[in-house]
Amino acid sequence: MWWLMDDYHAALLTSLIAVWLSFAWKSVFRIAKYFIVISLRQIPANSDVQENQEGQPLLPTRDGETGTTTPQNVTEVLERSDGGAKLIKHIEKYVSQRRSRHKTVSIVFGLFFFAMFLGWVIFGIYSAMIKTDNAALWASNHCGIFVFDADHAGEGAATRADVRGRNKESRAGEYAKSCYQLPEDSILQTKDCGFFYQPFIPFTNKTTYECPFRDPKICAPDTQAITFDTGLVDASRIGVNDPITYKFSRSTTCVPLNNDYPYVQREDRNGTPTFTYHYGEIVDEDGSTNYTFSSAGDPFDMLAPAYNVSAYATSWYPEYDYWKPRPELTPPENSTLTLLFISALHILYLDSSSDPIFGADEKYLFEGEPRPWWYKSDPRSGVLACIDYHQLCSPDGKSCWSVTEDRENLPPGYWLMRLSMEAASNIYDSIVGRLGSALIAQERVSQSTSDGLRNDHWKLEAARLFATSLARIQYEAWSIASGEDRREEGFVDVTPDEAGDLCGIFKFKSVGYENIDVLWLVILSLLSPLLWILSQEVRDVRDRRDWAWAFMKDLYSGQRENGQQDEERNSDVENNPWTEDEERPNLASENQPGQQETGDDTGENRLGGPDDDILVLYFIICRIWTFLFTSFSCIVDVVKSIWQGLPKLRGD
Repeated sequence: MWWLMDDYHAALLTSLIAVWLSFAWKSVFRIAKYFIVISLRQIPANSDVQENQEGQPLLPTRDGETGTTTPQNVTEVLERSDGGAKLIKHIEKYVSQRRSRHKTVSIVFGLFFFAMFLGWVIFGIYSAMIKTDNAALWASNHCGIFVFDADHAGEGAATRADVRGRNKESRAGEYAKSCYQLPEDSILQTKDCGFFYQPFIPFTNKTTYECPFRDPKICAPDTQAITFDTGLVDASRIGVNDPITYKFSRSTTCVPLNNDYPYVQREDRNGTPTFTYHYGEIVDEDGSTNYTFSSAGDPFDMLAPAYNVSAYATSWYPEYDYWKPRPELTPPENSTLTLLFISALHILYLDSSSDPIFGADEKYLFEGEPRPWWYKSDPRSGVLACIDYHQLCSPDGKSCWSVTEDRENLPPGYWLMRLSMEAASNIYDSIVGRLGSALIAQERVSQSTSDGLRNDHWKLEAARLFATSLARIQYEAWSIASGEDRREEGFVDVTPDEAGDLCGIFKFKSVGYENIDVLWLVILSLLSPLLWILSQEVRDVRDRRDWAWAFMKDLYSGQRENGQQDEERNSDVENNPWTEDEERPNLASENQPGQQETGDDTGENRLGGPDDDILVLYFIICRIWTFLFTSFSCIVDVVKSIWQGLPKLRGD
């Protein structure tokens, strides 16, 4: 069980617990001391006897200032010490009159208790472990998935929706850059990564020379394909808070495509070379074309230091797609395909590169400079193809299915996971809004020059885009849980009825709040009184009775009847645990053997013989119960007041 507190009250509570634990040090010292004393008493004392015969004075040495005698052995040193300060004092007296062997033993014991003290201090510091984490549930009454209704919204609303979509893509890209820590990214985080329950979704990568398409010729020759794979990921990692969470997997395979004939064809139009890219046909309301993309002229002649990017993709419902890939490029079932056409415009590189997409193979000399620059001489665009795979899996991970497959009687947590993946978790939705500005290569451009790029720079770009697609899953989960787009013009709620209530099941890391482990808080609160009870030493019936009465005197003193006088006082000191000057409570009076009960109250219980232990035990149990009940009530009242004073985290 946890309570969510603000940072101030959480820090205050842990500090109080640390101080409270420090009071128990003396009890810990006494317990450890008793164990050592008992062990020392069981050791034969032959060596001590011999030494006493040789060098121990007949009369014990007495301290002239305090009047106390000097301890005669290690056991006595420990018995006289109630704390660390007294232990050091007695060891100093003892060592000053003993041989080196005893000095060593005493120093060892001193160091042992000093180490215990340091350990207890460290344990008190670690009382901060009652603060578990700062996870919280997002509270919103307007959760759901909202999409733009292009059929009923105006052009202005459509333009604003496009800008909003680009902003969503951009924030995911920035988050991937800062929090997924890819090799090409800086180790310095430029964005806060502490909002999501888990900062990122881990993934691996694998390269192979095997072409992922039906016809290997469509892949660029002598070029590897790279696959990124998350494996099975528990839905709790993206913030789904359910007793039983389902799993998902996400993978992408990217490879440069062959841009030679017949896939790319050239023709001159009015003296300008024009390239058509035949990777499928375009079908839309304006007609159809037998090619996917076209470019004209030499990109290097365009005086713009940028990258030109065009994106095309299929969806999970190919019958509605405007781009129909050629047969060799048809993606596998339950997958989607994205094609990126990338051209470097007027950009000069510091070094050459044989990258199939971001290559730089031609020298460019400035007058008076001995060192050449490099640029891409091929006017054709590089083509990067990426196949995206999505799977949803059972909680045990033994069965998986496509995101488009309908399943019945599944909890809202499953639907939050599914809708988060369906919304925008592929490569296309990781770049279509930003296009060239999304590239790592663009970040390295200054005016018309750029740092040199690696020979396989395209792999870094693919990794960044895959990480962005994972970040979009994280953001979409929060967007659905908070109803982010509900107030935007033209957006309508399309949450499936079978998804149920998606509110209150998204967990995140709250800023300025901490969760307190109530069980650990109670344990640490009760540890000090428990250690105090365990550290009490009782030797016989009289000691137990004296200790119990001292323990219970304050509790029962208020129950004495006004004006009532003690009928008799016991003058036998051996059988009377109270001093002569201390008033005895009118709870009972002792019977001496052979005496009859006296007094007006004939039914009064009296102390005597074995019943003393029962009464003592009863006193102790009642006292402990009263202490525990009072302490727990105080803790409940404090926590309740703090809880009522906390502002509720809401997403509205």
